[in-house]
Amino acid sequence: MMGFVAQGEAVTIAARLALPEPPAGVVYRPLKPRCRRKIALAALSFDKLSPAALAFVELAQKSGGSLTIEY
Repeated sequence: MMGFVAQGEAVTIAARLALPEPPAGVVYRPLKPRCRRKIALAALSFDKLSPAALAFVELAQKSGGSLTIEY
């Protein structure tokens, strides 16, 4: 896709954190107004998470976002 963008044949919208450094001919620009996205966590059972997965869920909850976990 970036090849088409670099050649002026396409535009794309993507999360900045998912993008590498821009290749030649590509410029990243922020959306205005900013677009907020929702991120969710899913598990078969939050009661049976491994210690590492539980630590990740706790970290995500403390990150300041509005994470909701339904048991």
